[in-house]
Amino acid sequence: MANAPRPTPAAAPLPEVAIYGDSLTVLSESRYHEIADSEVDTHVHAFAGASLPDHAKIILADSVNRLVLALGTNDAHRQGAQPWRDFFNAVPATKCIVWPKPYEGSNEVRIFNAQVAPTIATHTNVHIIDWDDQAKLHPEWIGPDHVHYTDAGRVAYADMLKQAALTCP
Repeated sequence: MANAPRPTPAAAPLPEVAIYGDSLTVLSESRYHEIADSEVDTHVHAFAGASLPDHAKIILADSVNRLVLALGTNDAHRQGAQPWRDFFNAVPATKCIVWPKPYEGSNEVRIFNAQVAPTIATHTNVHIIDWDDQAKLHPEWIGPDHVHYTDAGRVAYADMLKQAALTCP
């Protein structure tokens, strides 16, 4: 009598992550899904011009425990770092958050990054990916407006978002 075939074990569910972003995420989202969908179940919440206050209530209500906050460029030109301090004081410490430090293409973003850094440093559940350092090493990634990226820059940004999505355990 032949042995019955063993059932194939069910695949483990993919880790779930929510990415909150702005136009930089929107412009890299297709590439991100191409390279990340087989490794992570991603919920992308992004639109042009977005800043943290635009997403904060949704983020705080999100049941996903792995978050990527690909934000900051627009915040630098608006309300600055104060909403970030308020947000990090409200978000549960059980959520793993990754913040890609924005490219400092303007003095406002440099100031914003400097102001947000001490707040983030007090939250051990927040991990920083220094996108600014990576982008500065590759001027060919930077578009003429010093905010958006070239095609090569969008590919690199998508790669960084995948790294961010996989950072949390």
